[in-house]
Amino acid sequence: MNKNEFFEAVKDGVLENLKKTDDTLEATISKVTKLNNIVYTGLSFKSQTTRVAPVVYLDEFFARFSDDDLSLNDVIVQVSEIYKTHSADSQDIDVGCITDYNAIKDKIVPAICNAERCTDYLKDAPHEQFCNLAIYFRIIVDIRDGEGSVLVSNQLMNSWNVGLDDIKPQAWENLKRDNPPSFKTMYDVLKESVPAFADVALPEETDDSCCMHVLTNHSKTAGAVYMADTSVLEGIAGEMDSDLIILPSSRHEVIVLPIAMAETPDKLADIKSMVTEINHNGTVSDEDFLGDSVYVYHREAGTVEIAA
Repeated sequence: MNKNEFFEAVKDGVLENLKKTDDTLEATISKVTKLNNIVYTGLSFKSQTTRVAPVVYLDEFFARFSDDDLSLNDVIVQVSEIYKTHSADSQDIDVGCITDYNAIKDKIVPAICNAERCTDYLKDAPHEQFCNLAIYFRIIVDIRDGEGSVLVSNQLMNSWNVGLDDIKPQAWENLKRDNPPSFKTMYDVLKESVPAFADVALPEETDDSCCMHVLTNHSKTAGAVYMADTSVLEGIAGEMDSDLIILPSSRHEVIVLPIAMAETPDKLADIKSMVTEINHNGTVSDEDFLGDSVYVYHREAGTVEIAA
């Protein structure tokens, strides 16, 4: 069974399962472009009984089916359960309010991505260039046991009758209020995330200002956008008493170093090589990839530019 045959068989099997309780349900196979122009195959649902049309991505299921890890029936059962869960979650979402700017404006936040890799993803969305990256905007949507997001599109922004100059300051205000920046030493981050590291002590002579630091947000999700907030960088530069080197770890976080750690061309080249190696050795997923460039924040000028 090839990939397309598999997708159609899953669609037919899932519809057969779910139509027992919802005879208005329809499903289609479609291609969905996500961050970094990654295209997934989605099973899209539409029903008169729900306000939101869930999409279940099938590519990973096909990989597991091809590896004999899951049978076709296993996939059909699991996709059916995912739909039921997502359909229940959708009852918590007021779709109507998304088209009402006054109702939704406090939920808009900025995010950052690789400009070149996200051309398709952003082609119908308001965004602005930041070095070789792009700042775009999302609507945070509360759902059962978590949160999701909706991309702000040009069509949606036009329906609000507002422009980029309106949503940009609102989005940054929302982000700082609801998901403020988090700036910690790599040592402290490792202590929090790796239990075995909690008992490891830094040498007493170690100066925090010379350590690697992690800049993200409190939720640690899509927090790399704070590298574009020069007011945050200004505070960090003052704390470290230095211009800053910024390394794109992923779209969720960046690494910040004092400029002295990359003060020679050889050191800067070594750092860029390290960034590229980490980005392409499987540590960072394709969807979370931010970039291979190294950036510098000049505190006197208050600007960020590509260093390497």
